[in-house]
Amino acid sequence: MTHLMDFYQSPIGCMTQDFISAQLKKILAVIRPDERVLILGYGIYFADDIQKLGSDKIILAYPDGMPPVLWPDSAAHQSCIVSLDALPFGDVTFDRVILVHALEFAPEPGHLLFEIQRILTAQGQLICITPNRNGIWSWFEHTPFGEGQTFSTRQIRRLLLGVQLSPLQIQTALFVPPLNFSFHKIARGFARGIEAAGSYLGLRMGGIVIAVAQKQRYAGIPVKPLARAKKIQLQWATPQNSARDER
Repeated sequence: MTHLMDFYQSPIGCMTQDFISAQLKKILAVIRPDERVLILGYGIYFADDIQKLGSDKIILAYPDGMPPVLWPDSAAHQSCIVSLDALPFGDVTFDRVILVHALEFAPEPGHLLFEIQRILTAQGQLICITPNRNGIWSWFEHTPFGEGQTFSTRQIRRLLLGVQLSPLQIQTALFVPPLNFSFHKIARGFARGIEAAGSYLGLRMGGIVIAVAQKQRYAGIPVKPLARAKKIQLQWATPQNSARDER
């Protein structure tokens, strides 16, 4: 997990960010200003694009042990470090939760999803991004998607249903091989073409799985005994600065 910042500041990391951000913007479309969004994992390079969709209330939570990158003092978004075993947020707190570089590092992925179900509002939405067990990116450790656990689309579906989260859409992305396509405009265009074709055809061999799920309307708080964390008070401000501008 220690090289996440280096990866996203590299040419291949910038390409990865662009492709994932495009998928997130397509899924999220528009976010109401009053919607509360939690980005859990290493999502600082996606938070600005999400904020531009309309959200002024974003929490960026890093798992304990992951190197944090703090927002500038003038930014609205809050940063914190959390335990994946017990999230320090109250029940039904967030309208949207985005997991990126999180589930694959959780000691118990199902337990983490129980916690996500707990903090989601009624019919709240989860977007979960994980390494694809059947994708080529999981073979290479020079990318973050070659670390931690990997998941197939079937495994993700089963995990979601197990915690009363209804899968709405499960797809894969990152169809290009994990190579540096920055050296020439033609190569970059070729990479974008591969990504667009793979997405259009609905291929299952992408480097990551992107699952969209909704909390079941009448789902209660999970009955599985959970560790308890001291809850934190959330305060909101108005965003000004951009993480992408720091690169």
